[in-house]
Amino acid sequence: MYTTIRLRNVRAWADSGDIALAPLTLFYGANGAGKSSIAQALDALARIADRGFTDPAALVAALPAEAVRDMIRDREPTRLIGIDLAWQPDASMQAALVQGARRLAVSVELGLDPAGRPRLHGLHWTVTDKADRPLRVVAVHDGHPVDKDAAAIDVLAAATAAAVGGFVMLGPLRARPRRSYAVPARVPADVGPRGQGAVPAMAAADRAGRRLSIGDGAARGFADMISDRLATLGLVAGVDLVDAPGGVALIARGRRGGQAPFAEAGFGLSQVLPAAVAAFLVPAGSTLWLEQPELHLHAAAQAALGDLLIDALDAREGGRARRLQILVETHSEPLLNRIQRRIAEAQLAADRVAVHWCPGTVPATIERLEMDETGEILNWPDDVFGDEMADVTARAVAAAARRKARREGGA
Repeated sequence: MYTTIRLRNVRAWADSGDIALAPLTLFYGANGAGKSSIAQALDALARIADRGFTDPAALVAALPAEAVRDMIRDREPTRLIGIDLAWQPDASMQAALVQGARRLAVSVELGLDPAGRPRLHGLHWTVTDKADRPLRVVAVHDGHPVDKDAAAIDVLAAATAAAVGGFVMLGPLRARPRRSYAVPARVPADVGPRGQGAVPAMAAADRAGRRLSIGDGAARGFADMISDRLATLGLVAGVDLVDAPGGVALIARGRRGGQAPFAEAGFGLSQVLPAAVAAFLVPAGSTLWLEQPELHLHAAAQAALGDLLIDALDAREGGRARRLQILVETHSEPLLNRIQRRIAEAQLAADRVAVHWCPGTVPATIERLEMDETGEILNWPDDVFGDEMADVTARAVAAAARRKARREGGA
């Protein structure tokens, strides 16, 4: 699980400082305040790790020059991008790193060379113990190891690739639903950036016999689990996978009876289904970024979405916790209210949640909203969800003025 991230000279950010990440992390803020840049930085790390950290040619293949230029604050070519990420490696990786290792952090510094090509300027790994004391620091500069222990670099690079390779991002613009889908032979690891693979992945996982439970509850087939979770949102009574020409079709059961093909079942269902499937599909230990999963959902469904996310955190498969981390970029007040309620009801521990507010300053800044054990936020910024009291007061004043005008006009 990722524990902190820090951005330097990334788009709107000059220096974010360490941003705390919990199992469930919510990012709120003004439009253009820098929230999406956090996901873009994580995605860039995943692309670099997939190609190899120390190979300059691999870096160019992972991040084209224009992509790097777009990430640099103010597109100033002489600036260096810095992305720092810390996480808790699994037990086997901890043993491979160094005795007593509990936390691993990587710091990547990259930019453009004089010819405008992507260039890796610096790479540092820091291994710390449970008291956050450094046990080892390994550095690479301009693709050349400073530490001559090649075996250590290989282990650290593998640990980093495993961690950032588990990052999955679902954007806000979903693919249009279709009447039928081909089912892949193997279960995909995600639903695609626009959710286009949600129904095929759901069918493949169900055919493969994947079964999940919530906490200590009974295990359910994958499709049944998704159907139940969608029903809790109040959009449908459930969904069914049925055979169709070329594969399968998804049929939605109406809450008042009847049924409809997925393509005709309402826009809200087509928008939230990919998020629901992804939350239970991605491999155990993954970090899932959801961008505005509340889009096209009414307020009650947005609140229920909070319960779906909590269920995903508590999901188990094969008797083991899935250890999912969910990062959510959102504007939804009902979603936050439901999370706070579950904390107050002791159904969700406050330390499993982090809420951040990006006010839209230039350069970008971020503030963590501190919650106590009852879910109460102790440092509310002004106008997070607009000035509700100003609207109530203005409405009351306007109504009183109109009533007075009517009385005087009738006198």
